[in-house]
Amino acid sequence: MPKKKKADAHSGAGPAVHLDYQYKPLKGVHPIRLIALQPAKHDLQELKCDIIHADIGVGAKKQRPLYTALSYAWGDSSLTHVLHCGASKIRITASLHAALLNLRYTKGNHLIWADAVCINQADQAEKTQQIKKMIWVYAMARLVACFLGEEYDDGDKALWCIQELAKAPTSSEEHAMVMEEHVRQTVGSVFGLQSLQPLSRFFRRSWFSRKWVIQESAAALKSIVVCGAVRVSWEDFIAGVQVLLDRKSMPWDIDEDDIDRNTLVSLAKIDHLRTQWMRRCVHRGCVSNPSLPSLLSEFESFDCSDERDHIFALIGIAEAVPTISASINTGKYAWTATELKEPTFVDYNYHPTEVYKSFAKDCFKAADSYSLLNCAGAFYRVFIEEEDDILPSWVPDWRAKSRFKPFLSNKFKSGIRSNEVQSIMVVRDCLISRGLSIDTITSCSSGLVAYDLSSQDIPKLIRDCGQILNPDFFTEQYQASESSKSRDLAMALIAGGAFHNQSSHKFDQLDKFDTKALQQSIEGFNEIVKGICSFPKGEDDPKCPLWSLWWSNAALKYMEMAIVAMQGRRFFITSRGLLGIGPGRLGPGHTVAVLFGLRTPFVIELLTGNFEARLMGDAYVYGVMDGEAFNMPEAAEREFAFL
Repeated sequence: MPKKKKADAHSGAGPAVHLDYQYKPLKGVHPIRLIALQPAKHDLQELKCDIIHADIGVGAKKQRPLYTALSYAWGDSSLTHVLHCGASKIRITASLHAALLNLRYTKGNHLIWADAVCINQADQAEKTQQIKKMIWVYAMARLVACFLGEEYDDGDKALWCIQELAKAPTSSEEHAMVMEEHVRQTVGSVFGLQSLQPLSRFFRRSWFSRKWVIQESAAALKSIVVCGAVRVSWEDFIAGVQVLLDRKSMPWDIDEDDIDRNTLVSLAKIDHLRTQWMRRCVHRGCVSNPSLPSLLSEFESFDCSDERDHIFALIGIAEAVPTISASINTGKYAWTATELKEPTFVDYNYHPTEVYKSFAKDCFKAADSYSLLNCAGAFYRVFIEEEDDILPSWVPDWRAKSRFKPFLSNKFKSGIRSNEVQSIMVVRDCLISRGLSIDTITSCSSGLVAYDLSSQDIPKLIRDCGQILNPDFFTEQYQASESSKSRDLAMALIAGGAFHNQSSHKFDQLDKFDTKALQQSIEGFNEIVKGICSFPKGEDDPKCPLWSLWWSNAALKYMEMAIVAMQGRRFFITSRGLLGIGPGRLGPGHTVAVLFGLRTPFVIELLTGNFEARLMGDAYVYGVMDGEAFNMPEAAEREFAFL
């Protein structure tokens, strides 16, 4: 491991708990603490508990503690409430206090695991060890309670509404319209008004953006979603979310009232991770773990208070090896806890940049550099105040939001051939790789790079890129004689259909290639080009309806793919006429290169002496994505040293 840097005083799962209670050291193979929450007849009674030690590494199920694992958002870190433990007190946050009140029984103790209390937040060594076990804390729980908060802003009604939405009619040819009508009727009956605002507010609760909830929900064998007095099974909750995803938006949707679709898609992806986790449990060794860089990219919108947790909060679901054997027929589970494998790369004694660099180096050792380097160009920060925060160009800065969506599709193989192996090594903070220098960028799209593209922007984008390719691109004569160039541009602007299935929430469907759908999208591109040919002056022509036309489904599908592919990217042309799209910070003079063993080309900036280089980001280059570069006589094999 690299040199240790001073860690923050209150890093890890959350703020430190100031307390009178004295923690006793944990002992055992897989030891944890549990809150034995004492019963009460009404909420006005004080919270009282005992803290007990247990071991989830015991082999027989009847010997394991039956407990509920709490998944919740910390919220305000002020320790305003008290949990009484014998003669001692543990000071807790308002959100944890509300969750414990909600889960408290009227008769009998309730065993609960909650990170703020069950981990000694003042002990950095214990915290590191317990964070490694968290994936198993949730996997071994008899129940995971996803506590979204109290019933304010009609939150309880919103959760009940989602449960009612799950009772959708069976699918039909007009599935989207049927779902929309079902949503309309259900929302009206629950809230008494035709507005999605209560649901929109509900999905803005902090639980839905907390990074730790991803593994907490995905590893759960059984879970419920709780808001106020309403409790809904995870299965019903996700079924309701799916209805909201499947509906067709109608004029009654007002932008500020509508539900953030990204939140709904993220929830569906978490459920898909949960399904994959269970498959890994049942078919051990037959279902591969998801790539951690891919998870970090997919769930980048989720936040965490500690910058190291961008990795630590997801590493369990990516690295842990499920050891739960299951019978599909009976649904009964037996734990083989002696085989628990924990993620190794968790240590709160290191500065975030050291964590990111060490994680990157581990990826290269595990031959997972493909997805990591694709993410490196997308996740970077422009303004860096502290020297300690500077990262090499080949290390993603997971604190930043991605500038563009990296090309993580497995269908690309630009640097892969049958006898080619990944040729990468790291010397200190320098990454050395062999590859091919393909060509130099000579021109690219100008102006500000768009990070919030909409369908109205795509015809303008096509017009600008076509004119860069050839000033006569949008004439009937050019389209008739150079149809192949037009197709090349069409493919480049959607990265060869890399995001044709982007609306799917299932990771294993993102790489399924639909040739027919792609061909229809190209027809949509041709439709847009014809519109531009009819109105060459574009928006300067007062008669031009181009930006407000009612496009066909094929054109809309093309726009959908182009929006994802071109967000934060630029179109470019190389000296030998190759067309592609790359990171928004590329420019004339930058080099397009293929690195051996990696799936996509990269745009790089050659530095002094043309040996050292800076990685700018991944690229799609039409005519290079299938390994064609190996047969290009102009492509020069060389070594790159990325700083």
